[in-house]
Amino acid sequence: MNLKNKKILVTGGSGFLGGHVIEKLRNFDVQILAPNHKELDLIREESCRHYLLNQKPDLVIHCAGAISGLLNILKNPADIFDNNLRINLNILKFSYKFGVEKLINIGSTCAYPGELPTGYFREEEFLNGPMHESVESYGFSKRAMYIGGKAYRQQFGFNSVTLLLTNMYGPRDVFSIERSHVVSALIKKFIDAKRKKEPSVEVLGTGKAIREFLYVEDAVDAIIKATELYDEEMPLNVGTGVETPIAELAES
Repeated sequence: MNLKNKKILVTGGSGFLGGHVIEKLRNFDVQILAPNHKELDLIREESCRHYLLNQKPDLVIHCAGAISGLLNILKNPADIFDNNLRINLNILKFSYKFGVEKLINIGSTCAYPGELPTGYFREEEFLNGPMHESVESYGFSKRAMYIGGKAYRQQFGFNSVTLLLTNMYGPRDVFSIERSHVVSALIKKFIDAKRKKEPSVEVLGTGKAIREFLYVEDAVDAIIKATELYDEEMPLNVGTGVETPIAELAES
């Protein structure tokens, strides 16, 4: 897809990833739509229908979601499940209905099975087993969005593309205890300990868990490339391929 002169809706534009996507798009000859919550309430079907009907974007980059951090998922699984399903269905349905040329859906590798035969994320194994119980309320909504996009592609020829991003970090990340990601959560722990002059920091778990981390600006570069070059039904992993034990991350 050639982005020149396109009208692009970025959902979640005030968030961590969406904000960086908007910054990058300002380097292109495009019209950017970045509505606030009052202008576009993605959970409300009528709000979503009205906005897409009136604005008629050419491309939607769907970064929005009712989520941030594992503690938030564990504390509010029903809200996470309900709100994300509503958001995703509304965006998918009205993007197709009102003539969007392409929908880029930002998924997550947490929607992969909790246990993988090879130990690696492979796109062809995306749906081959249950997710880890701790993230299933959120992960299911991500799987549902991919399956919905696949269904709309098969029935209507709608160009819905799913990107599966690993754990992101970078400027303007969330640093609250309940809503932070792994890297920002650790940074906050160490800063708080330094301010309080505490001699040590407790890291949850054994430290043996392994995660793959992705700098947010690298994620944005991949998203822009996908808008231009990737049009396949198969979800596409976006990551570094480098695995880091949590203990090593904390020590560094």
